[in-house]
Amino acid sequence: MNTIIVTELIIVVVVVLAAVGGWATSGTTRLGRLVGFLLGLPVGLALVHALVPPADDRTAHLAVILIGMVSGGLLGSAILGGLGHWVARGLYRLRLGSLDRLLGALLSGVLALVVCGLVLGVLSTLGFHTGMDGLPVPLGHHRT
Repeated sequence: MNTIIVTELIIVVVVVLAAVGGWATSGTTRLGRLVGFLLGLPVGLALVHALVPPADDRTAHLAVILIGMVSGGLLGSAILGGLGHWVARGLYRLRLGSLDRLLGALLSGVLALVVCGLVLGVLSTLGFHTGMDGLPVPLGHHRT
């Protein structure tokens, strides 16, 4: 099999599995968590810059910034995820639960495609390509 076909088959399987898993969960809750996390990252960064003085050690300062950003993202995820859960309950009361499930499947499939693209981009940037067996091989190296 051609390595392009193998890679595409792997991506299709990952996206289908993610969509099936997304169908089993609430799309509005998942969307709320995602948006909350993304909005919480810059809020956490702003709080770190406002509350923590710069450190002389760059590694320690970077660690504090990362911890602040992730904490802000997790807090935003919890808050907006709760709001999404509240919306999901309303959808189920209105007998629109299948719409919520469809949103979950679509959102999970799209996120899986984004993650696959990021992984392939990182592998490409690191100089990997796929050999005839579909496994990553560093550029300039050949498997016999």
